[in-house]
Amino acid sequence: MHLTPAILRAAYVMLDECEPFSRWNLPDADDIEFDVGKTKRDMACCHFYDQRKFRIMISQAYCGILHTLFENMAHEMIHVHIFRHPRMNRGGEHNAAWHRYADRVCKSFGFDRSRF
Repeated sequence: MHLTPAILRAAYVMLDECEPFSRWNLPDADDIEFDVGKTKRDMACCHFYDQRKFRIMISQAYCGILHTLFENMAHEMIHVHIFRHPRMNRGGEHNAAWHRYADRVCKSFGFDRSRF
């Protein structure tokens, strides 16, 4: 599967319509920059800058199938949620709050938590 920013945006929009994401009041996809990476260093990442802007990058090198794309997008959407709530954004990138949300998301979508 060849990834494009439009495909990343569509994956974000679809997941945002599903619980638990639909209850988190995440930013609209139009307010997020989506980027397809080529690196094998990072599978995906989320950057928060300018107080309210986000950039989600998902690497083409690691996301060759739809399932992997959705797993990685869901992972980064948890980061978006955590970044937007400073009280939860303490203790590192994958802190206790992030793990609680990851457990909930994996259970809802049937993602393999050990890979998440």
